[in-house]
Amino acid sequence: ALIICEPLHLNGPFEFAVRQILLGGTVVICPVYAPEVWVTYADRHRPSWIFLVPTQLRRLFDDVGDTVVAQASSSMDWLVYSSQPCPPDLRARLLAVFGAERIAEYYGSAGYDGTLRIGDAAGGLPINGTEIRICGPDGAPAPAGTIGTVEARSGVGLTSHFLPEGCPPPGTWHTVGDQGHLDSTGLLHLASVAVSGRAIVGGVNVALAHVHAVLAAHPAIDYCTVSAVPDTVYGHRLIAEVQTRAPTLTAEKLHAYCAAHLAAPERPVRLDLIRPSPPEATAHAVDL
Repeated sequence: ALIICEPLHLNGPFEFAVRQILLGGTVVICPVYAPEVWVTYADRHRPSWIFLVPTQLRRLFDDVGDTVVAQASSSMDWLVYSSQPCPPDLRARLLAVFGAERIAEYYGSAGYDGTLRIGDAAGGLPINGTEIRICGPDGAPAPAGTIGTVEARSGVGLTSHFLPEGCPPPGTWHTVGDQGHLDSTGLLHLASVAVSGRAIVGGVNVALAHVHAVLAAHPAIDYCTVSAVPDTVYGHRLIAEVQTRAPTLTAEKLHAYCAAHLAAPERPVRLDLIRPSPPEATAHAVDL
């Protein structure tokens, strides 16, 4: 059995769930992720495969402890984590609790399959049917060891695309802008997944322009900025600065507005309200 506790509209959990079903396996859907709930599901269903993102793994270890996690996962053959960079301290914890022979880091995107980094390996091996290349600034393939843009395509004719775009021709190379290099053995080493205008919040890609557009559409907002700041648990969180002349607009009302119009990872955890009042501006901030 495979336990999934992420939304199935996201590429990683959807792909692994479909693969499990096509191979004749069982998929157990944990509808709400909480460490204690996950442990209950693992104890009950005894999974052989586990898929989690690093944010969930850190919460799991911190909330219930390494011993409980190890006991709940004793039936596990493979733990696959994905969707955001895994901090070195968390990766060391995974290796200590599960052993290198039972963990794998999956790298890929909605546009292409990617690589599996097994245990304590330095790089990721392209999965069967996937071709990986590195391109320089001019778009030409770069030699081994050179850091450039990661591109990938299916070697077995699979294609994917975003609506309303049309289906690309077979063999089309795809990229999301991540940087890395291939070594002489063909392993992929990621250098950076920091793409301008994108933040990874708890394993979910968030477009800062979309969050900005939603905030700017509020009738009481004159001007706003949205930025991402590092977070030890979620990787990044969003903060926003909002300028308004409306005396009745509060940070609490704006948080409620965001909850109604943005998905949870897209919602700023800090909203700074600035009200210009000649000759100087006063600021008020509320943290969640």
